Amino acid sequence: MLIMAESFNFLTIKDASTYFDVSRSKITYLLDYHDEINRYDSNGNIIQKSTNGNLRVSLKELKHYFEQQKIEYNEQLNLLGVTNLELDFSNLSDQQRTKHVHGLHPYMGKFIPQLVEYYLVKYFNKDNLILDPFAGSGTTLIEANIKGMNSFGVDIAEFNTILMKAKTDYYNLELMEFEVLHILHKVSQFSYNNFNDKSTKTGFLSQSNFSKRYDKLLGRTLNLDNFFIGDDKNSDLDNSLKKDNISIKEHLKSLKVLYESDPPEIEIQNNLDYDFDEDENIYNINRIEESKTEYLSNWLAPRTNYELNYYTSLIPNYNYQNLLKVIVSYAARSSRLVAHYDLTRPKYPLDVNEEYTCRKHKNRRCRPIDNAIKWIRNHSISKKGAISRIRDFSELRTNNTINIQNNDSTKIDYAKHIELDYNKGGSDFDGIITSPPYLGIIDYHLQHNYAYDLFNLPNRHSEEIGSESNGKSQNSKNDYIRLIAEVFSNVKPFLKENADVFIVANDRDNLYHTIFEIAGYELVKEDIRGVYKRASHGGATSSYAENIFHVKPIE
Repeated sequence: MLIMAESFNFLTIKDASTYFDVSRSKITYLLDYHDEINRYDSNGNIIQKSTNGNLRVSLKELKHYFEQQKIEYNEQLNLLGVTNLELDFSNLSDQQRTKHVHGLHPYMGKFIPQLVEYYLVKYFNKDNLILDPFAGSGTTLIEANIKGMNSFGVDIAEFNTILMKAKTDYYNLELMEFEVLHILHKVSQFSYNNFNDKSTKTGFLSQSNFSKRYDKLLGRTLNLDNFFIGDDKNSDLDNSLKKDNISIKEHLKSLKVLYESDPPEIEIQNNLDYDFDEDENIYNINRIEESKTEYLSNWLAPRTNYELNYYTSLIPNYNYQNLLKVIVSYAARSSRLVAHYDLTRPKYPLDVNEEYTCRKHKNRRCRPIDNAIKWIRNHSISKKGAISRIRDFSELRTNNTINIQNNDSTKIDYAKHIELDYNKGGSDFDGIITSPPYLGIIDYHLQHNYAYDLFNLPNRHSEEIGSESNGKSQNSKNDYIRLIAEVFSNVKPFLKENADVFIVANDRDNLYHTIFEIAGYELVKEDIRGVYKRASHGGATSSYAENIFHVKPIE
């Protein structure tokens, strides 16, 4: 029921989100990170903590906050010289920007799905073939698929291709959920047995729960026509249910054996110098365990490494391995020894027991996280976890083709791939929607360093275009121009005549007009779009300008 908020001084979070047309998490975010937004009880008294159902927020404080945000943002848009307000999506909540699988794993530098959707709807048609030569986390591919289009994505970073495949794979939803819960159960059991953490002893897959799910899945394998969820019996779905040429029935039997096995016991006493603090319910660890790599040893607590390494060791037992790799990678990111408000770009790790003043938690004294299991659980089964996100996308996913290649866009042989996968005729690309790396802003491999070390992936950081490590010198700019031009020159023979190409770039150095001249493209239109940069846990918000180039290949 919509309330008349003006008649109330204080609102529940639910009513505040309805009144201001924002998500509940946005209101909670303001309570956590903005000092001017206070917590109140139902009587209007400022409180630090609230009992269940007693929390209120001030209508006056929230009105002032949102009015100031609008004024400041409009002033910034004017300063940035924005030319197309249709492309301003600043009113969207984080939940809308990271809907379904777009929020499966954090990724710096991705553009929002609504921007891609805008160009797909305006310029392309069903069954068109759309290319993204800098596919990143797969935003273009996912949105094209939802619109009934085929897509092709290329990225040089192997973790990016794992992430894209996890987002876009065909899933039997019951089997997917069973596997995510199964491995979570095993790692929870491992953590409980070795660290005596009672919070990890849960009933994710109790014997009765396991037997019920197992028997249901096993029974359905006898009639595979009824085994699929929401599909048209596409051959790709058949392939998604094969693991190492073993039948699903045999696969489930192997998982039953794994479920019934005991997790290994680790000799913590021999590897760690620690004592257990009963009051704080944590281990006071004084020496970091040797791990797979120097990075993991330095940035993760010993217990965290044990739990992540055990999870990773189990992944080969499962069918949906890309999804499990993304879950454990996200848990590794969340569990690093950094301040709670500093997950995006931490500069150095903290000591395990180091206290700091936490901007995320209103200047409370906090310590970094010393385990991974709680984040593994969160990223698996919470309302925003993997199971929920995969299920949400499965309701939108079409049977159109998504082709993902871990390759160098300056050199990839498109003929080899598009003739193989799109052999119905007219297989050239109908257009491109992409966002190349911004010069000197992000190191795309290093932002996922933990994943490359966990899975021992080949690291091609030195081959990245425009990486932050290479800076913004004139030599770097020249290299950037040359390499971006090579990417668009390489694909040009495979573009349909008069194809529409959209490039989202932060062209502060005015490099792209030279790139288009070298690569053989003509500029149709250039828009300036304002980007509202959200604060990172209490930091200042800001905005910047993005260039969106609409170009076409010159014959």
